[in-house]
Amino acid sequence: MATVTNNHTSPLKVGGVTIPPKGSRTVENWHMASTSGAVRAWLKSETITADEPAADQGRAGLRHSELRELANGPTTASEPDPSPYAVKEKGAGWFAVTKDGEEVTKSLRKDAVELFPAMTEDEKATFVEANKD
Repeated sequence: MATVTNNHTSPLKVGGVTIPPKGSRTVENWHMASTSGAVRAWLKSETITADEPAADQGRAGLRHSELRELANGPTTASEPDPSPYAVKEKGAGWFAVTKDGEEVTKSLRKDAVELFPAMTEDEKATFVEANKD
């Protein structure tokens, strides 16, 4: 168990617990949650902080492309389709999340979407729900 603080401007889901922007929540299954690629990236970038150490440091320091592969799995012909979600650049520093090619969020700045590819499908759905128009 750990108290996790969200230092981001959008709500984030950690271990099944939605943490509001600039808020803190207790994450009962921190040991398991802290092994997630998205959680690792958020810890490394200080998007979130926790009062307990992460369970495994094995994924810390991964490149963005490696985090995306962890989140979406490898994309080969024998693998299932990648995530239906994608980040689309709209121009002038604005981005939106799309699902199956259709925009499903309001316009967001880069810092709000830069970790999106590393999220699990459940985390992506929660992010989209929290950032609709």
